Amino acid sequence: MATFRITAFFALLAMAGLGATAESASETTAGIVKILSDRVNVSKKTVGIVVGVVTNKGIQVLPYGTFAKGATQKVDGNTEFEIGGLTKVMTAALLANLSYQGKVTLNDPVSKFLPAAVSVPHFQGKSITLLQLSTHTSGLPQFPENLHPRDPANPYADYSVADLLGAVGHTKLARAPGTKFEYSNFGYWLLGYVLTLKTGLTYDDLLARDVSTGLGMPGTRVNLTPVLATRLASGYDAALRPAPNWTSGPLAGSSALHSTVNDLVKFVQELLGYSNSGIGSALRDTLIAQAPAGGPSLQGGAGWTIQTVAGQNVVWQDGSTAGYRAIIALDVTTRSGVVILSNSANSVSDIAFHLLNNRYPISK
Repeated sequence: MATFRITAFFALLAMAGLGATAESASETTAGIVKILSDRVNVSKKTVGIVVGVVTNKGIQVLPYGTFAKGATQKVDGNTEFEIGGLTKVMTAALLANLSYQGKVTLNDPVSKFLPAAVSVPHFQGKSITLLQLSTHTSGLPQFPENLHPRDPANPYADYSVADLLGAVGHTKLARAPGTKFEYSNFGYWLLGYVLTLKTGLTYDDLLARDVSTGLGMPGTRVNLTPVLATRLASGYDAALRPAPNWTSGPLAGSSALHSTVNDLVKFVQELLGYSNSGIGSALRDTLIAQAPAGGPSLQGGAGWTIQTVAGQNVVWQDGSTAGYRAIIALDVTTRSGVVILSNSANSVSDIAFHLLNNRYPISK
Protein backbone atom coordinates (compact mmCIF):
# COMPACT_ATOMS: atom_id res chain seq x y z
CA MET A 1 0.00 0.00 0.00
CA ALA A 2 2.55 2.47 -1.21
CA THR A 3 0.63 5.73 -1.22
CA PHE A 4 -0.53 5.48 2.37
CA ARG A 5 2.37 4.58 4.61
CA ILE A 6 2.20 5.17 8.32
CA THR A 7 5.17 6.63 10.17
CA ALA A 8 7.73 4.48 11.93
CA PHE A 9 6.11 5.52 15.21
CA PHE A 10 3.33 2.99 14.74
CA ALA A 11 5.62 0.32 13.36
CA LEU A 12 7.57 0.44 16.61
CA LEU A 13 4.61 0.44 19.00
CA ALA A 14 4.47 -2.48 21.40
CA MET A 15 1.03 -3.99 21.56
CA ALA A 16 -0.19 -3.27 25.10
CA GLY A 17 -3.20 -4.86 26.80
CA LEU A 18 -5.92 -2.52 28.08
CA GLY A 19 -7.34 -2.64 31.55
CA ALA A 20 -10.93 -2.07 32.57
CA THR A 21 -10.84 1.67 33.22
CA ALA A 22 -8.90 4.76 32.29
CA GLU A 23 -9.13 8.45 32.88
CA SER A 24 -8.94 11.11 30.21
CA ALA A 25 -5.58 12.55 29.33
CA SER A 26 -6.68 15.80 30.97
CA GLU A 27 -9.74 15.19 33.20
CA THR A 28 -10.66 13.00 36.15
CA THR A 29 -13.74 10.83 36.04
CA ALA A 30 -15.57 13.29 38.26
CA GLY A 31 -14.53 16.13 35.97
CA ILE A 32 -15.94 14.37 32.91
CA VAL A 33 -19.23 13.60 34.67
CA LYS A 34 -19.49 17.27 35.66
CA ILE A 35 -18.99 18.35 32.03
CA LEU A 36 -21.68 15.94 30.83
CA SER A 37 -24.09 16.92 33.59
CA ASP A 38 -23.65 20.60 32.74
CA ARG A 39 -24.27 19.89 29.05
CA VAL A 40 -27.53 18.06 29.79
CA ASN A 41 -28.89 19.83 32.87
CA VAL A 42 -27.45 23.36 32.80
CA SER A 43 -26.87 24.45 29.22
CA LYS A 44 -29.52 21.96 28.03
CA LYS A 45 -27.73 21.27 24.77
CA THR A 46 -28.55 17.58 24.61
CA VAL A 47 -30.68 14.88 26.21
CA GLY A 48 -28.25 11.97 26.29
CA ILE A 49 -24.49 11.85 25.79
CA VAL A 50 -21.93 9.05 26.03
CA VAL A 51 -18.16 9.53 26.22
CA GLY A 52 -15.53 6.87 25.62
CA VAL A 53 -11.87 7.43 26.54
CA VAL A 54 -8.94 5.27 25.46
CA THR A 55 -5.47 5.79 26.98
CA ASN A 56 -2.51 3.62 27.91
CA LYS A 57 -4.29 3.03 31.24
CA GLY A 58 -7.34 1.42 29.66
CA ILE A 59 -10.87 2.24 28.51
CA GLN A 60 -13.55 4.26 30.23
CA VAL A 61 -17.15 4.71 29.03
CA LEU A 62 -19.19 7.39 30.79
CA PRO A 63 -22.87 7.95 29.88
CA TYR A 64 -25.16 10.72 31.07
CA GLY A 65 -28.81 11.43 30.35
CA THR A 66 -31.65 9.54 28.75
CA PHE A 67 -32.85 8.08 25.45
CA ALA A 68 -35.52 10.76 25.10
CA LYS A 69 -36.92 13.81 26.87
CA GLY A 70 -39.02 12.68 29.82
CA ALA A 71 -37.86 9.07 29.50
CA THR A 72 -36.42 7.00 32.32
CA GLN A 73 -34.23 4.78 30.13
CA LYS A 74 -30.62 5.89 30.50
CA VAL A 75 -28.14 6.01 27.65
CA ASP A 76 -25.14 3.69 27.97
CA GLY A 77 -22.24 2.31 25.97
CA ASN A 78 -24.57 0.17 23.84
CA THR A 79 -26.98 2.98 22.93
CA GLU A 80 -27.24 3.52 19.18
CA PHE A 81 -26.77 6.96 17.62
CA GLU A 82 -26.59 8.20 14.05
CA ILE A 83 -22.94 9.13 13.40
CA GLY A 84 -23.30 11.09 10.15
CA GLY A 85 -19.98 12.07 8.56
CA LEU A 86 -18.03 9.84 10.94
CA THR A 87 -19.10 7.14 8.46
CA LYS A 88 -16.32 8.43 6.20
CA VAL A 89 -13.57 7.05 8.41
CA MET A 90 -15.15 3.60 8.07
CA THR A 91 -15.34 3.96 4.28
CA ALA A 92 -11.70 5.04 4.19
CA ALA A 93 -10.83 2.05 6.37
CA LEU A 94 -12.60 -0.29 3.93
CA LEU A 95 -10.59 1.16 1.03
CA ALA A 96 -7.32 0.87 2.95
CA ASN A 97 -8.04 -2.75 3.87
CA LEU A 98 -8.95 -3.71 0.30
CA SER A 99 -5.68 -2.14 -0.80
CA TYR A 100 -3.73 -4.15 1.77
CA GLN A 101 -5.46 -7.28 0.48
CA GLY A 102 -4.36 -6.44 -3.07
CA LYS A 103 -7.97 -6.17 -4.26
CA VAL A 104 -7.55 -2.55 -5.38
CA THR A 105 -4.72 -0.07 -5.83
CA LEU A 106 -5.16 3.38 -4.31
CA ASN A 107 -4.09 5.04 -7.54
CA ASP A 108 -6.65 3.11 -9.57
CA PRO A 109 -8.85 5.49 -11.54
CA VAL A 110 -12.47 5.49 -10.38
CA SER A 111 -13.55 4.85 -13.97
CA LYS A 112 -12.01 1.36 -13.75
CA PHE A 113 -14.85 0.25 -11.46
CA LEU A 114 -17.85 2.01 -12.98
CA PRO A 115 -20.03 0.98 -15.93
CA ALA A 116 -18.49 1.94 -19.25
CA ALA A 117 -21.45 4.20 -20.01
CA VAL A 118 -20.55 6.48 -17.07
CA SER A 119 -18.35 9.38 -18.11
CA VAL A 120 -16.10 10.19 -15.14
CA PRO A 121 -14.83 13.79 -15.20
CA HIS A 122 -11.15 14.50 -15.72
CA PHE A 123 -9.04 17.61 -16.02
CA GLN A 124 -6.43 17.97 -18.74
CA GLY A 125 -6.11 14.21 -18.97
CA LYS A 126 -5.81 13.62 -15.22
CA SER A 127 -8.35 11.17 -13.79
CA ILE A 128 -9.88 10.88 -10.32
CA THR A 129 -8.38 8.07 -8.25
CA LEU A 130 -9.69 6.09 -5.28
CA LEU A 131 -7.10 7.76 -3.05
CA GLN A 132 -8.29 11.22 -4.10
CA LEU A 133 -11.89 10.35 -3.27
CA SER A 134 -10.82 9.21 0.20
CA THR A 135 -8.72 12.33 0.89
CA HIS A 136 -11.24 14.90 -0.42
CA THR A 137 -8.88 15.92 -3.23
CA SER A 138 -10.87 14.57 -6.19
CA GLY A 139 -12.15 17.99 -7.28
CA LEU A 140 -15.75 16.87 -6.81
CA PRO A 141 -17.85 19.46 -4.94
CA GLN A 142 -19.36 18.89 -1.51
CA PHE A 143 -22.73 17.92 -2.98
CA PRO A 144 -23.81 16.94 -6.51
CA GLU A 145 -25.82 19.53 -8.39
CA ASN A 146 -28.80 17.20 -8.79
CA LEU A 147 -29.36 16.71 -5.04
CA HIS A 148 -32.90 18.07 -4.61
CA PRO A 149 -34.48 16.18 -1.69
CA ARG A 150 -38.24 15.81 -1.55
CA ASP A 151 -37.94 16.01 2.23
CA PRO A 152 -35.23 18.45 3.40
CA ALA A 153 -35.47 16.97 6.89
CA ASN A 154 -34.30 13.61 5.46
CA PRO A 155 -32.14 14.89 2.61
CA TYR A 156 -30.54 11.71 1.24
CA ALA A 157 -33.45 9.27 1.39
CA ASP A 158 -34.48 9.58 -2.25
CA TYR A 159 -31.05 10.08 -3.83
CA SER A 160 -30.46 7.03 -6.02
CA VAL A 161 -27.53 5.30 -7.72
CA ALA A 162 -28.87 6.58 -11.04
CA ASP A 163 -28.81 10.11 -9.62
CA LEU A 164 -25.23 9.63 -8.43
CA LEU A 165 -23.96 8.26 -11.74
CA GLY A 166 -25.82 10.98 -13.63
CA ALA A 167 -24.16 13.61 -11.45
CA VAL A 168 -20.74 12.05 -12.05
CA GLY A 169 -21.29 12.21 -15.79
CA HIS A 170 -22.36 15.86 -15.78
CA THR A 171 -19.81 17.28 -13.32
CA LYS A 172 -17.01 19.47 -14.68
CA LEU A 173 -13.80 19.70 -12.68
CA ALA A 174 -12.39 23.17 -12.03
CA ARG A 175 -8.90 21.87 -11.30
CA ALA A 176 -6.76 18.76 -11.62
CA PRO A 177 -7.59 15.97 -9.18
CA GLY A 178 -5.15 15.81 -6.31
CA THR A 179 -4.31 19.51 -6.22
CA LYS A 180 -6.66 20.87 -3.54
CA PHE A 181 -8.60 19.68 -0.51
CA GLU A 182 -12.37 20.17 -0.79
CA TYR A 183 -14.64 18.31 1.63
CA SER A 184 -16.96 16.17 -0.47
CA ASN A 185 -19.92 14.04 0.55
CA PHE A 186 -20.37 13.51 -3.19
CA GLY A 187 -16.91 11.92 -3.37
CA TYR A 188 -17.60 9.60 -0.45
CA TRP A 189 -20.95 8.50 -1.88
CA LEU A 190 -19.07 7.57 -5.04
CA LEU A 191 -16.27 5.84 -3.12
CA GLY A 192 -18.67 3.77 -1.03
CA TYR A 193 -20.60 2.78 -4.13
CA VAL A 194 -17.42 1.76 -5.98
CA LEU A 195 -16.34 -0.44 -3.08
CA THR A 196 -19.67 -2.25 -3.06
CA LEU A 197 -19.46 -2.72 -6.84
CA LYS A 198 -15.94 -4.11 -6.56
CA THR A 199 -16.79 -6.60 -3.81
CA GLY A 200 -20.38 -7.44 -4.79
CA LEU A 201 -21.44 -6.82 -1.18
CA THR A 202 -23.75 -4.32 0.45
CA TYR A 203 -22.05 -1.66 2.54
CA ASP A 204 -23.22 -3.35 5.76
CA ASP A 205 -21.93 -6.75 4.64
CA LEU A 206 -18.60 -5.33 3.48
CA LEU A 207 -18.12 -3.45 6.76
CA ALA A 208 -18.98 -6.60 8.74
CA ARG A 209 -16.61 -8.75 6.70
CA ASP A 210 -13.59 -6.46 6.76
CA VAL A 211 -13.88 -4.28 9.89
CA SER A 212 -16.69 -4.59 12.38
CA THR A 213 -16.81 -8.35 12.93
CA GLY A 214 -13.07 -8.62 13.51
CA LEU A 215 -13.11 -5.72 15.95
CA GLY A 216 -16.28 -6.84 17.76
CA MET A 217 -18.50 -3.94 16.64
CA PRO A 218 -21.98 -5.48 16.18
CA GLY A 219 -23.83 -2.17 16.60
CA THR A 220 -22.11 -0.37 13.72
CA ARG A 221 -24.47 -0.68 10.79
CA VAL A 222 -26.44 1.29 8.23
CA ASN A 223 -29.59 -0.81 8.68
CA LEU A 224 -30.26 -1.63 12.31
CA THR A 225 -31.65 -5.03 13.19
CA PRO A 226 -34.94 -5.01 15.15
CA VAL A 227 -33.00 -5.58 18.38
CA LEU A 228 -30.52 -2.77 17.68
CA ALA A 229 -33.36 -0.45 16.67
CA THR A 230 -34.76 -0.69 20.21
CA ARG A 231 -31.46 0.81 21.42
CA LEU A 232 -31.59 3.88 19.16
CA ALA A 233 -31.80 7.10 21.15
CA SER A 234 -34.33 9.68 19.94
CA GLY A 235 -32.77 12.58 18.04
CA TYR A 236 -33.26 16.30 18.70
CA ASP A 237 -32.36 19.45 16.81
CA ALA A 238 -30.25 22.27 18.27
CA ALA A 239 -33.26 23.62 20.18
CA LEU A 240 -34.07 20.12 21.51
CA ARG A 241 -37.13 19.72 19.32
CA PRO A 242 -37.69 16.18 18.01
CA ALA A 243 -35.75 15.56 14.80
CA PRO A 244 -36.41 12.89 12.17
CA ASN A 245 -34.07 9.99 11.62
CA TRP A 246 -32.14 9.98 8.37
CA THR A 247 -32.22 7.22 5.80
CA SER A 248 -29.59 6.86 3.12
CA GLY A 249 -31.20 5.03 0.24
CA PRO A 250 -28.56 2.89 -1.51
CA LEU A 251 -25.63 5.30 -0.92
CA ALA A 252 -24.04 4.69 2.46
CA GLY A 253 -20.38 5.70 2.23
CA SER A 254 -20.66 9.28 3.43
CA SER A 255 -23.03 9.56 6.39
CA ALA A 256 -25.34 6.56 6.79
CA LEU A 257 -23.99 4.61 9.75
CA HIS A 258 -25.29 4.13 13.28
CA SER A 259 -22.92 3.13 16.04
CA THR A 260 -22.29 2.90 19.78
CA VAL A 261 -19.50 4.14 22.02
CA ASN A 262 -18.68 0.55 23.01
CA ASP A 263 -18.10 -0.22 19.33
CA LEU A 264 -16.12 2.89 18.51
CA VAL A 265 -13.69 2.59 21.42
CA LYS A 266 -12.68 -0.77 19.92
CA PHE A 267 -12.05 0.97 16.62
CA VAL A 268 -9.92 3.55 18.47
CA GLN A 269 -8.00 0.77 20.27
CA GLU A 270 -7.03 -0.67 16.90
CA LEU A 271 -6.07 2.75 15.51
CA LEU A 272 -3.82 3.46 18.49
CA GLY A 273 -2.16 0.05 18.52
CA TYR A 274 -3.67 -1.32 21.74
CA SER A 275 -5.28 -4.28 19.97
CA ASN A 276 -4.33 -6.31 16.95
CA SER A 277 -7.16 -7.75 14.91
CA GLY A 278 -5.05 -7.91 11.77
CA ILE A 279 -6.32 -4.73 10.13
CA GLY A 280 -4.53 -2.20 12.33
CA SER A 281 -1.86 -1.30 9.78
CA ALA A 282 -4.49 -0.55 7.14
CA LEU A 283 -6.53 1.54 9.58
CA ARG A 284 -3.53 3.52 10.77
CA ASP A 285 -2.53 4.37 7.22
CA THR A 286 -5.70 6.46 6.93
CA LEU A 287 -4.35 8.83 9.61
CA ILE A 288 -1.53 10.16 7.41
CA ALA A 289 -1.81 13.77 6.27
CA GLN A 290 -2.27 13.86 2.50
CA ALA A 291 -3.01 17.49 1.64
CA PRO A 292 -3.34 20.95 3.21
CA ALA A 293 -6.96 21.57 4.23
CA GLY A 294 -7.36 25.31 4.56
CA GLY A 295 -4.30 26.42 6.49
CA PRO A 296 -0.86 25.47 7.80
CA SER A 297 -2.34 23.94 10.96
CA LEU A 298 -4.96 21.90 9.08
CA GLN A 299 -4.30 18.81 6.97
CA GLY A 300 -6.56 16.25 5.38
CA GLY A 301 -6.10 12.51 5.78
CA ALA A 302 -8.25 9.67 4.43
CA GLY A 303 -11.54 10.48 6.12
CA TRP A 304 -9.74 12.39 8.89
CA THR A 305 -8.72 15.97 9.65
CA ILE A 306 -5.31 16.56 11.22
CA GLN A 307 -5.21 19.82 13.14
CA THR A 308 -3.18 21.71 15.70
CA VAL A 309 -5.59 22.26 18.62
CA ALA A 310 -4.30 24.34 21.56
CA GLY A 311 -0.73 23.47 20.62
CA GLN A 312 -1.43 19.74 20.26
CA ASN A 313 -1.69 17.69 17.07
CA VAL A 314 -5.13 16.07 16.94
CA VAL A 315 -6.57 13.70 14.34
CA TRP A 316 -10.34 13.93 14.30
CA GLN A 317 -13.56 13.50 12.39
CA ASP A 318 -17.04 14.48 13.44
CA GLY A 319 -20.50 13.77 12.15
CA SER A 320 -23.88 15.41 12.32
CA THR A 321 -27.39 14.56 11.22
CA ALA A 322 -30.69 16.28 11.96
CA GLY A 323 -30.75 15.02 15.54
CA TYR A 324 -27.31 13.64 16.47
CA ARG A 325 -23.64 14.59 16.82
CA ALA A 326 -20.58 12.37 16.92
CA ILE A 327 -16.81 12.76 17.06
CA ILE A 328 -13.65 10.71 17.35
CA ALA A 329 -10.52 12.67 18.32
CA LEU A 330 -7.04 11.13 18.65
CA ASP A 331 -3.62 12.16 19.89
CA VAL A 332 -1.34 9.58 18.27
CA THR A 333 1.71 10.84 20.19
CA THR A 334 0.24 10.04 23.61
CA ARG A 335 -1.89 7.22 22.17
CA SER A 336 -5.05 8.75 23.58
CA GLY A 337 -8.49 8.86 22.00
CA VAL A 338 -11.95 10.19 22.76
CA VAL A 339 -15.31 9.10 21.32
CA ILE A 340 -18.46 11.14 21.97
CA LEU A 341 -22.00 10.41 20.76
CA SER A 342 -24.94 12.69 21.54
CA ASN A 343 -28.63 12.75 20.62
CA SER A 344 -28.89 16.40 19.66
CA ALA A 345 -27.57 18.44 16.75
CA ASN A 346 -25.40 20.62 19.02
CA SER A 347 -21.65 20.18 18.68
CA VAL A 348 -19.67 18.12 21.19
CA SER A 349 -16.27 18.76 19.62
CA ASP A 350 -15.19 21.12 22.42
CA ILE A 351 -15.61 18.31 24.95
CA ALA A 352 -13.55 15.89 22.86
CA PHE A 353 -10.70 18.34 22.36
CA HIS A 354 -10.76 19.32 26.03
CA LEU A 355 -10.55 15.70 27.15
CA LEU A 356 -7.40 15.29 25.06
CA ASN A 357 -5.93 18.60 26.19
CA ASN A 358 -7.34 20.71 29.03
CA ARG A 359 -5.85 23.84 27.49
CA TYR A 360 -8.76 23.64 25.04
CA PRO A 361 -11.73 25.29 26.77
CA ILE A 362 -15.21 23.89 27.20
CA SER A 363 -17.71 26.10 25.39
CA LYS A 364 -19.81 28.31 27.62
